[in-house]
Amino acid sequence: GGGTTTQVSQYTEGTVNIDMVDANAKRMVWEGVAVGRVSGDKSNDELRVAITSGVAEMFSNYPFRAGQGN
Repeated sequence: GGGTTTQVSQYTEGTVNIDMVDANAKRMVWEGVAVGRVSGDKSNDELRVAITSGVAEMFSNYPFRAGQGN
């Protein structure tokens, strides 16, 4: 017979959602989502840097740029 091994890990997960809404049309036009592990050994400043980096990465996929024609 064969054996199986199960490994269980616990961690805290953080999620940031950004929704871009066309107020005139009253509809969502874009959504960005970032999910990551939140480590208890990081300082608030380190978490802030990680969140800022994740938001920048989300917006790298945003199809429009400020100051450019759509």
